[in-house]
Amino acid sequence: MSLRLTECLAGFLFLMALSATGCGVGGPPLGTVTGMVTLDGKPLAGVSVQFDPGHIRPASGVTDNEGRYSLSFLPGTEGAPLGKNTVRIYPQTTDSAGDDLPDSQIVPIPARYNEKSELWVEVTAGVNSFDFDLESQ
Repeated sequence: MSLRLTECLAGFLFLMALSATGCGVGGPPLGTVTGMVTLDGKPLAGVSVQFDPGHIRPASGVTDNEGRYSLSFLPGTEGAPLGKNTVRIYPQTTDSAGDDLPDSQIVPIPARYNEKSELWVEVTAGVNSFDFDLESQ
């Protein structure tokens, strides 16, 4: 490969990496986010929690067996973007091996908490804690 082609390819890959994060080299300002998710008063294990600011990639996390979560913006980068974030909570659809769960094992979560989310929070600098008490009806 010629030196010019190599330089162009390296520049292209660098720009693609920056655009994948949706921000510049330092990244957006983040606030640490933790909390708990329950459905009808019972902890929800294995559900995906996403905070979507709308203008860059969402932060996400998965609840543990007690319904607790913490968010990451990127692998190894804890937190969620500051400002208003739409919250989406999706049911667990695969097992720990990545295989699809049978429909009978998927806990249904109403669309008002995910695809048609009515949830939002304001993430501030520092430590944030947001609990979500969902209702199946």
